Amino acid sequence: MLRFNKPGPGRPPNYQSRSTHARMLVAVAVVGGAMLLASRLTTEPATPPAAQEPAAPIDLRPLPQVDRDRLAAVSDNAPFRDTEEASWFYLLGIADQSDPRSLAAGIEEPTTYAQLVSQPAYYRGKGVRVAGSARRIEEVTPAENSAGIERLYRVTLWPSGGQVWPVLMYCLDLPPGIGPGDRLAIPIEAAGYFYKNHSYAWEGGVGLAPVLLAKSFVAPVEAPQEQSVANPTEGLGLVVGAAALIAACAAAVVWLTSRQAKRPTPSATGAAILAGLEDPAGSRP
Repeated sequence: MLRFNKPGPGRPPNYQSRSTHARMLVAVAVVGGAMLLASRLTTEPATPPAAQEPAAPIDLRPLPQVDRDRLAAVSDNAPFRDTEEASWFYLLGIADQSDPRSLAAGIEEPTTYAQLVSQPAYYRGKGVRVAGSARRIEEVTPAENSAGIERLYRVTLWPSGGQVWPVLMYCLDLPPGIGPGDRLAIPIEAAGYFYKNHSYAWEGGVGLAPVLLAKSFVAPVEAPQEQSVANPTEGLGLVVGAAALIAACAAAVVWLTSRQAKRPTPSATGAAILAGLEDPAGSRP
């Protein structure tokens, strides 16, 4: 005789059924939502970027006047000469007393390489402004002098605008974070006093390099990377999103369960068959 036993409470669940899948989906959604909220709530909000230190104010004192007669011994299109030493240290002393930013503020247009090479007498002792790429910075030791200058920095500058000939700039100081080195490519802006056109030998012949004397130069400062600051509405959005996910999964479970209830379950089908076998009348039309 056929016997259909009613499943006992110890029977393992049917992992192939839709209801089991739905319950597992809800469990995963609840755990995932809880982990998401916990990680968000326990994470410290990013601190706003620290305020940059304000730049030192520009020295608004009048710039020192240059006595051009004290530069009369300077010769252009020639190397440095001993007869120019007094003029050299005199103009370096003027540069030391001049704030480069204050000097640059009084110069409307940058001076080009061609202007300095073609009109050295006009520009000698005047403030000029240049911009370009510092390719080399060397520390040099000057001759003994009464001005107390113990070291200088020679900057080889390639001016902006596609110039192929360099400008030499002798500085008393360097900006913070910049030191001597070769094969550099540091974009800078500078304002100094034109001294002379210096001749030098290179593999292609003789070249001319305008020489500027300056206290220092300005190198662009990298902007600090922006740090994200916690947005109070962002956490609320995560909470609402997690709640919506859980509610959607719960609705799916209810829908699947209702569909499952409309279908005859295996236990109900087995009971009907058993009843028909025990009652022969049940098999009649």
